[in-house]
This record gives sequence, C-alpha cells and structure tokens, in this order.
Amino acid sequence: MQLVELQAQNFKSFGESVTVFPLNTALNIIVGENNVGKSNIIRVYNNLHDQLRGQGNLDTDFHNGIKDGPLILALKAVLDDTDMKYIMEKLAISTDIKEVLLKFFGKELEVRVERVRSNQSLLIRLGRMHVIGSHARLDKYPVVSGQPRLVSLQQMIERSGSIVGKFESMYEQEVANTSHQPTNLQLNQDLNAVIDALFAEKIILFPEFRFAPEKSVRRNDESQPQRRASQDGRELAYFLYGLKMGNLKKRNRWDQIRFDFHNIFSNLNLDVIERPELNIVRDGNVEINQQSISAGITEIINMLANLIGREGYVFIIDEPELHLHPHAKRLVSNLIKDSAKKNQILCVTHSTHFAYTESIEDITLVRNLNGSSILKRIKDDFFDTDEAKKILRITSPEQKEFLFARCVLLVEGPTELGAFPIFARKMKKDFDNRSISVISADSHYFAMFLKMLRGFGIPHIAVCDKDTLIDIDGTINFEANKVKASSIIKQLYDLGDLSESEKKLVKEIELVTERVQISGKERLRYKESVHAKLRDLMKTHADVHVFGTDFEGLFADAKYKQLTDDAERNFDKNKVLKGRYLAESITEIPQEIIDVIEDITSLEGK
Repeated sequence: MQLVELQAQNFKSFGESVTVFPLNTALNIIVGENNVGKSNIIRVYNNLHDQLRGQGNLDTDFHNGIKDGPLILALKAVLDDTDMKYIMEKLAISTDIKEVLLKFFGKELEVRVERVRSNQSLLIRLGRMHVIGSHARLDKYPVVSGQPRLVSLQQMIERSGSIVGKFESMYEQEVANTSHQPTNLQLNQDLNAVIDALFAEKIILFPEFRFAPEKSVRRNDESQPQRRASQDGRELAYFLYGLKMGNLKKRNRWDQIRFDFHNIFSNLNLDVIERPELNIVRDGNVEINQQSISAGITEIINMLANLIGREGYVFIIDEPELHLHPHAKRLVSNLIKDSAKKNQILCVTHSTHFAYTESIEDITLVRNLNGSSILKRIKDDFFDTDEAKKILRITSPEQKEFLFARCVLLVEGPTELGAFPIFARKMKKDFDNRSISVISADSHYFAMFLKMLRGFGIPHIAVCDKDTLIDIDGTINFEANKVKASSIIKQLYDLGDLSESEKKLVKEIELVTERVQISGKERLRYKESVHAKLRDLMKTHADVHVFGTDFEGLFADAKYKQLTDDAERNFDKNKVLKGRYLAESITEIPQEIIDVIEDITSLEGK
C-alpha cells in the first residue's frame, strides 16, 4: 500500500480552501514551528480511520468552529496485490475473477468523509466502484440511499463468466437502466469494515503520546488473541515475547531486533522473559528490569520492534524524538531512513535530526497564514545540480533550524551569529519569543539559502559585510558577454533578481576597479567612486542588507575600543563568544544593527 495524498477542508487548522498534501513513496517529513497544524495532518488520517469504524465526532473539528461550509477529509492510496487479495477474501470473492475485479475495483482507493452541518456521509471509491457500506455503483452513478433494489456483485460476475465486456453490459441493464427501480450492487461484506481492517494491518501509527510497557500476566498461547506491535508502547513486551516464541520467521525478526539493539548500545543486551517483561543486561552481568528501563531506551526498542522486518507498510510517526538524547536521535533517524527504503514514512517532527536536507524535496513545511495552515514543499527540479550539491553541506542542527522558524535572519559569520540574538533581546524584540532563527552561512552560499527560504515561503533577511558588495570574484552574463561582478551581485544574478538596468550598471562600472592588499592577499574591488551606485542598487533588494563596513567595523568608534580589545584578547579564537561578549557589554547598539533587527521583526506574521 502507498498513500498518495491526504486532503482537508474546513478541518481544525485547515481553512475553507481545499488543502492537498501529496505524499512521496518513501520519506515524508513534516516540519514547522509550534501550533501551525503539523499534527493535524496526521489527524486527517486518524479521523478517516475512526469514521470507517463508525467512531469519532467531527462536530467539534470545524475550522474556527464555523459550520457554514462543508468539512471534508479524504485519503487516496494505491493498493498492491496483497491488499487486493485481502479485500477479495474479506468480500468472499474468488481470486479467479481477478481481471474483472481489477477492472471495476482497480487498485486506486479513496476514502472520503463530508460533513455539512449535522449531515455526514462516508464514501469509499475503489477504482470505478463507489461504495457506501455494502452498497455500490460504478462510475458516474451515485449510490442510491433508502430502500433500493439490490443485485449481488458476486452473482453478476459469475453470470458474466468473468468477461469484462459482458459484465459492463449486464451492469447497464441491471443497475444503470432508469426504467428499473433504483438499484445498487450488493457486496458480501461492509466495505467500511474491510478497509478499516486493511488500514489497521498496513498503516502503523506512532501516536504523539506514548507510554512505558505494561506488565502482563497473559501467556502467548493459542487461547489468547494475537497481538500486533504496540505503537504506543504499552504492549511492547507482549509483542516481543510473541516474536521470540513464534515461528521461524518471527524468531528471525526477534534476533534481528536484538542484534540491532546491541549495535546501538554495545554494552546492553535485550531480552524478554516470561510474564512477559522486558529485560536488559548491562555489561554482561547487571540486570535492568522493565520498570527501570529509561524512556529513551524503551522508545528505541519500540521503533526497532515496529520498523525492522517490515516491507510494504505505511508508518505514521508523530515526534520520533520523544525522550531521546542527541545520540539516540541520530540512531533513530538512521533507522527511519533505512526503513523508508522498503516502506512509506510520514513523520511529524520538531527536531533537526529528522529533517533530511540531502532530500529536501521530501520535506513539507507547515506555516500559519491568516489563521489557517498552509503547506510548502520544494519541487523536485527547483534546484540545479550545483545547488543540490551545496545543500548537502547543510548538516548542522543550527543551520537546519530555519525549517522550524517563523522568520530567518541569514548572517555571514559566527560573530554575527553570537551577537544578533543578544542585541535583539536588549531591544525587547527577543528572537526566540518570535520564532526568529539566526542562521550562519558563508556569503558564497547566500543565493542557495535565499532560494530555499523563498521556496518554502519563509520571511527572511540576509545580512552581509561590505566586501561581498565591492570585492570582485565572479561574473554575470550581459548581452552575450561575461561581466565581472562582486559576490552578492553574482548571487542576485543567479537568483534571477537583477533587472536589465541593473545588469547594465554592473557592465558600466566593470572597469572602475583597483587592486588592494587585504591581510596579505591581493583583491580586485570596485573603486570608492562607484560604491554609492552599488548601495543604491542594493536598495531595490529588500531581503538583502549590506553593512557599510564589515560587522566588526561597526564597533570601530573610539567608544567601543576597550570592549573590542577585551573581546579580541579573551575570545580571539571563538568568534561566537566574541560576538556574544560584545553584544552583552555594549550599551549603545550601532544604528545599522538596530535597523536590521527592526526589519526582521517587522516580517513576523507575514
């Protein structure tokens, strides 16, 4: 089974417009700041599954409590052969008429629920077959409610001799002919219950709230119902004991779980003893009983128990980082990536460890716009090959924090990274309170970051030193010629942001340059006489701010000299600490820094 998409309209944080969430076949990582509706994507599935069971009440789930418009939830999936065989068996339809079944049922599944005020309907579409409960019709003919005439689907297939064309002709005569009493096809079973059971078997949900394993006195014998893996953790010991004492296939899976657990924790060995109860042996001689196992260890065992040895499943995981320290987060992250090679993963996370920027197209960012959740995703061909290679360098948690930010301030170096949050706090514009992230990146990678921020729709400002504007180290194309340009102008050109008049200006000042010695190295840069033109050019690009000097030069005034000397002496080799020290010690904040902080905080909520 593969989920193809989820849909929501007027449901919880999703507004009046239909929100469509297309799903990749392997990894689907959902990120965003708090309280924007990430978990509501999972709740779309939860509520649809509840409706199949005849459970749940959507009356309280209308967006903003307003019931004027319809509340719609939908799920689309593609079924595999084992799924179809399962459905046929449950409907008591023999597999020798599979051709007819695939023609009219097909492998495309849609589950749709619609509530308009107090009226609610649940419809299942399986290929061409539209089904409500155990009543069905094909294609454009809606299922008839009330007391329709019923014709057995099984008998029609048998009477047609499993010939598709003959079945179609019989269907037109029996069901679609309006001269008859309104007629539905009769299934042998309620399809709601069949799809419910299929989902319970193939879609494994790790809920937001999980628990420690419970003690159980039940034995794994024939008199007890079979337990499946317990995703909330409570029946974990019982499930693992069933694997340990099961058939060869189950025992092999148990051995693999133990093996992988020991690979993760080399001084620990996992076992499950009668009662059943988890048992861990540390360093070969210290037993840790179930009640003493930490929440983080239990979480990893639960992940291993569910993810290992499965293929063709769908895993929906809400916050895999729960209870895990950084090392364990990396281990579970790798486990999820490995599982995605054989299964489909839908994962909601608040942790950068599970935001895989090497496959940026697998990430969906949820944002709140005017009180409604919107989804943002980077398209597969959004970045060219060189840009995709640069994205691979975004590996640090600090750089990936932009995926959880309301706004982003992109800075050139570590000194700014350390200083800006403290300056903002002094201005009573605390970045953390506003979910503003400060991301440090080499100025040569600004274009890639800016393109990514734009792709995800994240408000942002990039701040760079004057040398990125006046030092020439690249070229742009203009009128079939290569024209020398500075780093930031080259990147604006790569982004497609330079107008024709701006390109013409760059051409006009191309030769107004000089060679200068900076820190023992020779640089080619624009002469002072054209700096004003360059600054005017940058004024048209609101998301890039170029300082009138470098960041440290903002503190060249004599009133800052003692502080800058102290910072240089105490933190010469750590620019982040140097920036923090300056920001904490200075009482008068330079105006250019004030302007940047005012600008970035003004983007909040946009």
